[in-house]
Order: sequence, then C-alpha cells, then structure tokens
Amino acid sequence: MGFYKYNRCQLSLFASSIDERLPADDKSRFVVKLVSQLKLDKLVNRYSRQGNDAYPPEVMLAVWFYAYSEGISSTRKVENLCKY
Repeated sequence: MGFYKYNRCQLSLFASSIDERLPADDKSRFVVKLVSQLKLDKLVNRYSRQGNDAYPPEVMLAVWFYAYSEGISSTRKVENLCKY
C-alpha cells in the first residue's frame, strides 16, 4: 500500500490550474501552507501497508482544517467544499 499521487498544479479539463482560479489571499492557500509545515512522519509511518492506496495524510488534514475553519463537519458538506 502507498499513497495516491497528487499534483496541486495539475491542469483541469478546461486547461486552467487551481492556482489560476483561486485568489492569492484565499484561505485554502494558507491552510495548505500551514499543513505543509507540519511534521507528519509519525502519522505516515502508522499507516498500514495492507489494502489499497490511501489519500496522503497532508491532503486529508488540509481538507479537514479548511472545513472546520468554515464551520463544516458534515462529510457531505465537506465533499461539496472539495468541489469548490
């Protein structure tokens, strides 16, 4: 088992990246920067090697930090937030 690969600079179907769509002062940029500075080695090492690939902990943590900062705890609402 490993982690899914991701690229925040990947272009979408409409040939524009997330960086081009989000304002420079968007809260999500702050959350991603904050999470990237955390030491998550112990968390990553605790992941089981069994089963399918998992989403990287830094991605999931950033999603939940952002959701909670918006007052959202419902997983359905978090899904809609991810679409944003």
